[in-house]
Amino acid sequence: MNYTASFQQFVRRRLEIGAPCSLNPDEIAAVHALFKERDRLEREKIALAQDVLNGRDRQIAQAEALDEAADDCVPAMHQMANWLRARAHEKRCQAKGGD
Repeated sequence: MNYTASFQQFVRRRLEIGAPCSLNPDEIAAVHALFKERDRLEREKIALAQDVLNGRDRQIAQAEALDEAADDCVPAMHQMANWLRARAHEKRCQAKGGD
């Protein structure tokens, strides 16, 4: 699944649970970037699996590249998760009539 389809699925899930989908452009860009990075990592994983016939050094280099990509991706995922939690808290407070 490409990142655009992943983003559309993300929005559909939010609508299904009644969550607002009014993301600002920076938030939309962040979500797109996460899905795009996830898809890139998935392609790398598939390429790594298909490179069984290649030499050991190449496989090690690819594994290290995957580790580096994951290290770069994790902080952005945590940031997005924290933003989603904050939005959920905000909506709960609004539903209860508080701040």
